[in-house]
Amino acid sequence: MMTSMIRGHLSRTSCLLALAIPLAVACDPSPLDPLEDDESFRGGVGTWPPPGGTLNTAWLGDSPLMRLVLGQPFFELTPDDVRVSEIDLLVDGHRLTVPPSAAHIDHGLITVTVAGVEYTGDDLVGSRWWLSLEHEDHLEISEVDTAVAPEHWGYRFDYVPDAHKSTYAEVCRASPNEGRWAYVVGDIDVDTTGTIHPSTDTLLIACASGALGKAITWGFTPWSDPDPTAALDLPLYQTGVRTVMADYCGVGQSHTEDGTAIQVKNAEAGQDFDQVFRSTEAVFGPQGALCLLEPRIPLSDRLTYDECTIPACGSDQDVEALMAGNPAYAWTKLGPGSRSAP
Repeated sequence: MMTSMIRGHLSRTSCLLALAIPLAVACDPSPLDPLEDDESFRGGVGTWPPPGGTLNTAWLGDSPLMRLVLGQPFFELTPDDVRVSEIDLLVDGHRLTVPPSAAHIDHGLITVTVAGVEYTGDDLVGSRWWLSLEHEDHLEISEVDTAVAPEHWGYRFDYVPDAHKSTYAEVCRASPNEGRWAYVVGDIDVDTTGTIHPSTDTLLIACASGALGKAITWGFTPWSDPDPTAALDLPLYQTGVRTVMADYCGVGQSHTEDGTAIQVKNAEAGQDFDQVFRSTEAVFGPQGALCLLEPRIPLSDRLTYDECTIPACGSDQDVEALMAGNPAYAWTKLGPGSRSAP
């Protein structure tokens, strides 16, 4: 097999496979309807997929939500952005109102600075992020935890559509392994092709149940450098998103089904193979697959063609040579119970 023609597929099944082996073998995300089998989500039906495709699973009522904009009014909003007008902190039982510019995000941790005092972690539980000057609706941080994934802060965001009512909706879809947690990433934008760009004065909500969050769970974080002043590692993060989605063509389309077990190898993400003898799936880079041998799920008539041709991966030795010196590349192999082995 010299080349592989790739086809696009958006799976609508749920992630049901709970794996008892290391994180290097993991299940993949796919989109779910906002109200499908989930009466606790009180938002509207909306449309699916949102502009980000399978990239994320965050919702603001009946609209997709990807980023909170903390910048000034001249900041140009994308279809899945929402602007924060004010932030109310809950400090010693009292509300303290501050401008959105008081918030900043370093290495996935939100900090709000007021008169030289930093509020972070559990200090932000109960904080309200108002989405209009009239205080009609807001997001609220209901929980903060570091146990969602090693060394990564997890947040639970609730959307309250009316300040005078008790109804609310959790903005992240449930994930069997990660719950409704979200990670946050500052100062980036993600377009509909899954390409990640630098931005300013923004807070990306990366649900653990979507590719943007699951990539972080897998270790493909945008803050690989421990120095908070260092530039974000966008190539590594983007590779992680492509890998999670099996986005072979690098156009934001998923080629996987939930519950599909795979193995991932990338030193920066701390991932390695558990069963080395399994067949190679692909080598992913920031722009998609550099080579492909065994698609994650078999191609079938229910899939539609993309304009994408990818060379076949060679032997393990050939793939090792391709990976050498490229820290943002990820090598994937089929997981336990896969249909073939070399």
